[in-house]
Amino acid sequence: MIRNILIHASESGEIAPVLAKRLPDVTCADVDHADKLAAVLADFDPDMVVSIRSTPGGFPKDALFAKQSLKWFVTLGVGVDHLMPWDPKRLTVLNNAGVSGRAMAEYMIMGFLHFAKTMPAFQSDQIKKEWIWRPTYSLEGKTVAVIGLGGTGREVVKLASAFGMRVLGCRGRPAPDPAIEKVVGPKDVTEILAEADYIAVSVPGTVETSGLLGAAEIMTMKQGAVIADVS
Repeated sequence: MIRNILIHASESGEIAPVLAKRLPDVTCADVDHADKLAAVLADFDPDMVVSIRSTPGGFPKDALFAKQSLKWFVTLGVGVDHLMPWDPKRLTVLNNAGVSGRAMAEYMIMGFLHFAKTMPAFQSDQIKKEWIWRPTYSLEGKTVAVIGLGGTGREVVKLASAFGMRVLGCRGRPAPDPAIEKVVGPKDVTEILAEADYIAVSVPGTVETSGLLGAAEIMTMKQGAVIADVS
């Protein structure tokens, strides 16, 4: 049974009261900066930590994992590379995979539209109170390479298809997909990068994905290709 929860996040002061209200039998503590963690842990033995990697002060993995009371660790992101390695016999790690997939996919499509519709130039014109005709482009008919076909990648495929884009994909274990024209594995990623006008990247941070898109891969891309990366 979970009795003590530590919230480790820049917004911890807002999250902890909500949890305390919903879980009246659980004691919640919060810390919003790594520098404050030692003082909190000195008097608090959490069964569970709920954490966001981007909390100010860096991620204090060693200090958190040193607490022998800790049984559950919940990261509010998807990647768990910053937690590795851990002892699965002692600690259960949960991530937030799939929860924000649609939102992240919309964010990437927004990025594509931002450049297709030359928004930076229009925003500059607006500030200067000028009206200048500028060419804009449609996503329809353009090719998008979706790198990573997890929850977020699948949502990108749906949205890109709705815009009439040609969709290519890359995943760790490639397999035919009726929604995607061609699916390749990581070793063949340059095949689809060379064809893409837009590239959507959403892969977990692991040993296998580290360096997936380096200088050599970028050199194969079209001039002017747009990359949206939410990994």
